[in-house]
Amino acid sequence: MIKVPVEVDGEVRNRISVREFLLRLASYVVVDEVDAYQSRGFNECGVLELASRSRPTTVLRRIRDSLYQAPPRLAVAVRRPLTRAVFLAEQLLDLVAGEEVCTEVAQARALARGQDPRRTRQVLQDRKRWYQPHQFDRHLLENLIGVAPDAAATDEQADRLQALLPRVATRPGDRPSSAVLPDQLLPVPDVLERMLTIDEGGEWQLAPLKDELREIVSAALPAFCAAEGGADETPAESTVPAQRGPDQPETERAPTRTEVTAGVLHALIMKTWLTAIVHTMFNLTDRAGELAGHGIDAASELADAIGHQGAGTVVPFGPLGRQLGGFRFEGLDDPGSHASLKMEVLRADPHTETQFLGSVVSLALCGRQRTVLGMSATGFMPGAARTHLLARPDWAMPDTLRDGLTVFNSTPVADGKLLAVGSTPYRERDQRVISLAAGYAPGLVRDLDRLAAEARTRHRARALITVNSYRQARLFAQTLYDTALALGRRLRIYVAVADTPDLSLPPVCDAIGQLTRDRFAELADLDGEVLISPLPRTERGLNVLTVFEGVAVSAITLIAMGVRPVMPADDPAVLAASVAARAWRDTVPGDDPAAVLAQARAAADAHLRLNLNAPKRFSALPDELKYELVATLLGQSVQLAGRGRRGQTHVELHFIDGAFHDPTWGSDLPTLIRGLLEQSPQDDLAQLGASYGHTIEEIAEYAHAQHLLPALRAGFDAYLGEYA
Repeated sequence: MIKVPVEVDGEVRNRISVREFLLRLASYVVVDEVDAYQSRGFNECGVLELASRSRPTTVLRRIRDSLYQAPPRLAVAVRRPLTRAVFLAEQLLDLVAGEEVCTEVAQARALARGQDPRRTRQVLQDRKRWYQPHQFDRHLLENLIGVAPDAAATDEQADRLQALLPRVATRPGDRPSSAVLPDQLLPVPDVLERMLTIDEGGEWQLAPLKDELREIVSAALPAFCAAEGGADETPAESTVPAQRGPDQPETERAPTRTEVTAGVLHALIMKTWLTAIVHTMFNLTDRAGELAGHGIDAASELADAIGHQGAGTVVPFGPLGRQLGGFRFEGLDDPGSHASLKMEVLRADPHTETQFLGSVVSLALCGRQRTVLGMSATGFMPGAARTHLLARPDWAMPDTLRDGLTVFNSTPVADGKLLAVGSTPYRERDQRVISLAAGYAPGLVRDLDRLAAEARTRHRARALITVNSYRQARLFAQTLYDTALALGRRLRIYVAVADTPDLSLPPVCDAIGQLTRDRFAELADLDGEVLISPLPRTERGLNVLTVFEGVAVSAITLIAMGVRPVMPADDPAVLAASVAARAWRDTVPGDDPAAVLAQARAAADAHLRLNLNAPKRFSALPDELKYELVATLLGQSVQLAGRGRRGQTHVELHFIDGAFHDPTWGSDLPTLIRGLLEQSPQDDLAQLGASYGHTIEEIAEYAHAQHLLPALRAGFDAYLGEYA
């Protein structure tokens, strides 16, 4: 967004989007990394502070205080949802800040054990995340409704969960009949209704309502219903699901009945409360335009922040037909700041806006069509929900250099076991990174010495290693240096650091250099051998070059994905992209626009329900959800390998983390890539061959999918003629 006054069509605006500015300025627009452009669209959100412990002038309060400016009819219509919104938002913030309501299941269970959850780094980290009402669904389905941890919920089970919500938290058409509830859970909606209702007849107290709800929940827990004995008996098997995504924490033991009850209780309260705020805020936003028309400026802020039409948004909704609203708590665990609750709304349809950027979008923004050229190395990657473009490539330049990419399984082994970081408990993560780096050091030293000894790679004997955070980068770098030094090799290592220093990160010795992102390109000039960085900092746009025989070529030959990237299937942006991508993929064009949109919405609703009802454990996910995550990882790998291909050079791509190659449950990377390719239509395989050439062939061979090479080569032949 360009936040300077701009005159547009004779009207002075205070700001204009970069997109509209360029489309008005130029008749020919080039978008580099167009898939990243599309992906960032899913992160764009409107933000509105709903409640604050230090600022009494929130938008909601300002609207309430200005309501006298509205006509009586409008004021009467708005006052009730406005009062409810203020109550729900401020009450929830105070309850969370006072730990009367826990935002995390782990936090609730720790309190039930008599522990202080604020001493747990996992809880402190999780409480900073984006909260969406549906993220508690799976926990409640397993622990309250009785869905098996590795099974998808049936429609009937999903309806039971939805029926628990009170009227104040749902639209009439979204709430199934209470007849679907078992007798033990029939009182739940009434208790939750009283919890969310302003009762003017007496003092509002949460404790009695929590006690009443706790008794109902405890008696209804499926894992304990058949148990006999005391209140704290333990089930035969843990009912706690592993977190969605392979690198979230696992549990050590089965929780007690008290702990499970506490987790379910607070998850149910959070889901209900957040759902009620979402519906109340969206209902209020529908009247924001009328309020703004009567001089209530705060209503304009409300509409701009979480309304349907953000600045520069041409397509307000994706195929789901509605926005996804979520929340973020800030300052809860920071003594130097004040707590606040912010609502964040994901809107628009990046898939459609990217595809029609030069036509519909340009016409809507500036009244004329433009020629738009989008370029990317990974814009065609079916299954990668955020980055795969709806339009097929008009032109491709595949990799024609045979053996330009070689993929290696370089996972170290200790005591007969693969050294892994991904899929391990959070509390063990630091030590796992250290062990992985120590195990990998001898192999890296050998590889660097081999590259230095070969004439074609002597000038490029350098390595780039990716991890998932600056913390992991420092742990990996220090361990790698110490282990190599013990082997008699002093590696010249540089570690990535953020622009703003973080004193909480572990230290590294003076022998390890530190580079901010803007200095990565200096690695060769500094005579560095190894650069260790978080993947997002190096995946795109990094070119470390050296001059060889008068030509600038990549200075890096060995690229290693040290720690398996996080694959957060329940991240809100990933969820929104997954739902939209599947809907557009399954929608068949037709002559009736209304019918096509109805088909898209039905597909989106079905895929959203599939996501919400799916098991948490990665290996138990439905194949189509696993393949979406793997396709994204595949695109990241191709982008990363490109950092070593400048000047038609050869690159080695090493997968280090044992989580890539653990064959348990069929979730190793080769098996997943093979499954992704095998379920792809023939025309997609041909287009993959046409787009990536020898690169996709090497990946297929790494995945033991040589039987698919003819289908991939068919596309390559079509673009280049006789296969070389």
